[in-house]
Amino acid sequence: MLAYMFWHAPYVDIDVSEYEKALLGFHADLMADPPARLEASATYQISEVPWLNGLPGYEDWCFMTSSAALDTLNNAAVRPERWNVHAAVSSKTDFRTWWSLLPPARGRETNCRLAGNLVEAASGYTI
Repeated sequence: MLAYMFWHAPYVDIDVSEYEKALLGFHADLMADPPARLEASATYQISEVPWLNGLPGYEDWCFMTSSAALDTLNNAAVRPERWNVHAAVSSKTDFRTWWSLLPPARGRETNCRLAGNLVEAASGYTI
């Protein structure tokens, strides 16, 4: 199991609640028809971080079975049927973004259902 992490922030003039609604809608849509090898996704609001030039932002986690899932995830995120859902977030995103691919911690099993439960509890969306 690998975790793909993506850090991003909205433009400063974007309403945060509008951005969050679009972001949660994207994750819900993605998990309603997940691409191959994607086990779960979650998004978290985060405090200021250096790699976002000190801005507060968001950290998305996608749990996947292998690095081969990166291509399928990328294609699924922008496929024609999902274009408007993706654009609702991307059009509001300041593109000072960063990403990373991390292996799970040694000796620990990644609980993908827990990630889904955290998003569900935080957002009211069922993922």
